[in-house]
Amino acid sequence: MIRHASRSLACVGGAATLVALAYPAAAQDAPRVTVRPYIEASQILDADLSGGDTLTYTSLAAGVDATIATPRVAGQVSYRYERRFAWNDDVGDSDIHSGLARVDAKLNRNLTIEAGGIATRTRSDIRGAAPGLLVGNVDNVSQLYAVYAGPSFTGVAGPVTFNANYRLGYTKVETPTFADTSIGGQRLDYYDDLIGHTATASATVAPGMIAPFGVTLSGAYDRETASQLKQRYEGYYGRGDVLQPISPMSR
Repeated sequence: MIRHASRSLACVGGAATLVALAYPAAAQDAPRVTVRPYIEASQILDADLSGGDTLTYTSLAAGVDATIATPRVAGQVSYRYERRFAWNDDVGDSDIHSGLARVDAKLNRNLTIEAGGIATRTRSDIRGAAPGLLVGNVDNVSQLYAVYAGPSFTGVAGPVTFNANYRLGYTKVETPTFADTSIGGQRLDYYDDLIGHTATASATVAPGMIAPFGVTLSGAYDRETASQLKQRYEGYYGRGDVLQPISPMSR
């Protein structure tokens, strides 16, 4: 009886060990998703202590912070929308979008797709307010949106490691609001939107593979087409690097 009991305890202990070893692997494979929405309400009083205007308006905002992580997909987004309601004619109603987003998906061992975007406020010249705290009237400040997407490839052929990627991007800028004519606020030929293409590639041989030194050859192509005055920019780049170790490399 004692011998049979020892065997039973050994079986139970072995099963518990297998479960303990399998649980972390299952936990790692399970997708991890976090979503944190929020709502904000505020009342703003903006007063110039040197005797300028006093502005009052109400601000309502809603946003979300979210992340996702799986063995193949990783992404994060943080977005906030704000609507301002004026109490008088000194401040105009306005919408403010701000946020960042990025996601990458691993299609296989060599190929990855990446995409991202940004929403923010900016200005196209030095006139008017800078996009800092954005309190009160913000002269000559525009809403900007930009997105990009493209694949990345990594492969090995003998002693050579290849890397290549391509990115397609689009940027949109809205017309500035609250123009201040007292600072020479005549309408300019405002920046509208553009489409950009960027491609890079490189081939690398590590030190010790075929020679005591390492070699990297890389190149890039860049192109932008803007709607403002039908501008176009193209650039071609090439580079070569040689890496010579000065001490033994650790394995």
